Amino acid sequence: MAISVSFGSNNAYTITLDWTQVSQSITGNTSSVKFTCTIKSNGTASFRGYGRTDTLTVGGKTFKPAHGEFTVPAGGSVKLWDYTATIAHDSDGSFKSKAISCGVLIDTTFSSSGYVGTVTATGTITLDTIARASSISVSALTLEQYNNATITTADSSFRHDIYLKVGDVSKCIKYDTAGGAVKLWPEIEQFAPAITSAASAKGTLTIYTFSAGHASIGSKEYEVTVKVPDLAKPDVSLGWASADYYNSGTPAASIAAFVQGYSKAQIVFDADRISLKYGARLKQYKISCDGVTQNGTGPYLRTGVLSGTSAKIVCTVEDSRGYTASETVTVGVLPYARPTLTGISLYRASSDGSAASDGTRIYAKATLKYSDLNGLNACSLNAYYRAQSGSYGDAIQLESDVGAIIMDSAAINQTYVAKIVAEDNLGNSASYEATIPTDSVAFHIRDGGNGAAFFKYAEKDGVLEVNGALELAEALGIAYGGTGVKTVPELVKTVFN
Repeated sequence: MAISVSFGSNNAYTITLDWTQVSQSITGNTSSVKFTCTIKSNGTASFRGYGRTDTLTVGGKTFKPAHGEFTVPAGGSVKLWDYTATIAHDSDGSFKSKAISCGVLIDTTFSSSGYVGTVTATGTITLDTIARASSISVSALTLEQYNNATITTADSSFRHDIYLKVGDVSKCIKYDTAGGAVKLWPEIEQFAPAITSAASAKGTLTIYTFSAGHASIGSKEYEVTVKVPDLAKPDVSLGWASADYYNSGTPAASIAAFVQGYSKAQIVFDADRISLKYGARLKQYKISCDGVTQNGTGPYLRTGVLSGTSAKIVCTVEDSRGYTASETVTVGVLPYARPTLTGISLYRASSDGSAASDGTRIYAKATLKYSDLNGLNACSLNAYYRAQSGSYGDAIQLESDVGAIIMDSAAINQTYVAKIVAEDNLGNSASYEATIPTDSVAFHIRDGGNGAAFFKYAEKDGVLEVNGALELAEALGIAYGGTGVKTVPELVKTVFN
């Protein structure tokens, strides 16, 4: 490797700079280079030079080698100087195509070419690259487990320290390791507290490279995803989620139990029985029942109204990383149905309760079915009666499936209305109402002759009453408004046209 420059008449002389790379310092990132400068006569010319200081510039750094007095014989050459310089490499260890120049101060006047001052040779210089910081490759790091990584190094003697930084936490996770395949184990206790808003975060992995003597070579940084494993999910202890009935604001408010169709389940969360790990915070609670999910920050959540006789409620606590712990709470629900009445009897009766059209008593009987909710619900069964044109009086209490006389002075010529009503503590009811007709007679004319009735006693003035179906052998004719006698269909047509 050399550069040269010629000068004098017809380029009579040539100055040449040669160099040899002597050694390298990995620690210092430098090379030691020996430079040799010679001057040669290219023909029959010769001259004598004086001692001077020359200039050597390599990669922007200038050195000052000196030469003594010399004589260049015709056709011969003279070494002006040897000079060994320490050359600093770039940070990556390279030194490629850098500018080099060698200026030799001739300071002589030639008869053929006149005065010659400094003669400079220029060119470029490239030195062997010095091994620098190693590199590392790893896809991601999961805390509290071994992660495979590969260190690529320029020198097998290099050693390495590997640091991981997440947030404000920086720890060495591998110390004094060689190149090649390595396993990295970042501890969850150290780094998880710096990752609390999600299950992963971006961190910085730095590999520091050292020589065999532990002199620093350099370092490289990499962005890496750091994952918190699910072993950081919350822990819960017995009783952290408990269920109780919620009947407030419903007809079942006074019943201390789960009631089908009325109750909600209220899940109460006990934060003291929930362990959030490694700095995680509570994000929310969730419950899921019958396909419906509720969520909130507590301390309680309520389901919708429970429609079955049992309910499975999945209770979940979620931390700020998104990890969860769940438990299924099962509650039993008391079955409930509205009251019903069957086997109903309401009629005129004789004194022994048997049906009689001319009876002067009213008899009532019904079978009641209702949900007693394990004794927490009651249902009343009452009968009432009134004259057809009157109002109901006080309730008369009945027993289920037990008949009773509810009126013992019913006039045979009077129509009555009676009813049986069941109502439970939830306000739900069932009822049955019946009309109790007068005694049955073929035909009766009201006193004064202003009313008449078939098959019952006449009770209204100016009205012909019929208790039953009226079957006529011929069409019935009716005189209407002076228009003559009309049949019923003709009368209807006249009225509505």
